[in-house]
Amino acid sequence: MLDGWRPDCFAEVSRRLGYRFELLGASLESAGTDATLTLGLRNRGFGKLYNPRPLELLLVSGTEVRHITLAEDARRVLPLSGETIDRLSFRLTDLPIGDWQLELALPDAAHNLQDNPAYSIRLASTDPGGNSVWNGLRGSNRLGLSLQVTPD
Repeated sequence: MLDGWRPDCFAEVSRRLGYRFELLGASLESAGTDATLTLGLRNRGFGKLYNPRPLELLLVSGTEVRHITLAEDARRVLPLSGETIDRLSFRLTDLPIGDWQLELALPDAAHNLQDNPAYSIRLASTDPGGNSVWNGLRGSNRLGLSLQVTPD
């Protein structure tokens, strides 16, 4: 059966097995130490996220990385197979003062695997220049957003 698929559609089917999350867009509105992050996501895969894992926002400034948990269980907020979420918003409060780059991370829920990038979810997305948004050192996905947090 698989040999019959190889010439026509096997590449497409193999690419879409399981989940395949794509970042459609990200925007940020900020005021002082508060901000609202809005994401658009699509699942072009044939499956859904099966195991629980956190959805985190990483604030990166030089070598400093701050983690903000957006959802304890990403299965509750990420799109199912074939679905698109145009607007998934998170209100961020009491952000640390400084200049930050924003990244989205979906690390493994197991404590011994959380810091291993090989077990994080890589979004099937590229930036406007066609480069991958994946940051393999941290196991996160660059959102292409920066945030300057100033005191009120």
